[in-house]
Amino acid sequence: MSKTTFSFFLLFTGTLLVLPLISVSGKSINDAATFHNKSQDPIEAILAKSEGNPAKGKEIFQANCAACHGPEGKGDGAAAAALDPKPRNLSDPEYVSTLSNEHLIKVISEGGAAVGKSPMMAAWGGILSGNDILNVLAYIRKDICRCEYEAK
Repeated sequence: MSKTTFSFFLLFTGTLLVLPLISVSGKSINDAATFHNKSQDPIEAILAKSEGNPAKGKEIFQANCAACHGPEGKGDGAAAAALDPKPRNLSDPEYVSTLSNEHLIKVISEGGAAVGKSPMMAAWGGILSGNDILNVLAYIRKDICRCEYEAK
């Protein structure tokens, strides 16, 4: 076996041994498929669950959304300076009241591109559960915009 072939063999087998030890947000690579598909609830199933908990939603929002949307949802998070377009101001009741709960859940779970908006808005459905998404929605509606959907 040549030196190059042996080096490749060591690299390949070493990779196979190390991959299961690498974690993805606390999950092993073997759990990555499950992790990626965490919120497989269709939007209707998420909405059919009990009303979300704004207090739990605030914790999730602060941990996952505030970097871009800001701690108060005004679109002024630390990462917003580097984004174009800027994140939406979720504290604007005139705008947010035009968005249905189904629309907001789709944006949160599938990302901005899923609704024709910025692909910079990440899809959180692989990270957040249906209950988590419902809790974030409750937080946005009850505490950030203090508004409900007003169909036109």
